[in-house]
Amino acid sequence: TAGARAGATLGIVAGPVGATLGGIGGAVIGALLGGATGASAGVILGNVLDDRVLDNYRCLDCSYSFSVDSDSPDDII
Repeated sequence: TAGARAGATLGIVAGPVGATLGGIGGAVIGALLGGATGASAGVILGNVLDDRVLDNYRCLDCSYSFSVDSDSPDDII
């Protein structure tokens, strides 16, 4: 909504049509920036989970990475 308000405010110079188009344009740009920010945060969170939670073990012979079920610590050899 902030993008729509900013676009409408800037578009008011061109009259009612400019305010409408400016509001729509501002909303679209705001949505794109919000989506990009959310995607970046998701990538960072996913990388942290991958590094700290998933695939914590690596075979020294073939470099295969895997995780071990934490419910059964006796299975670790």
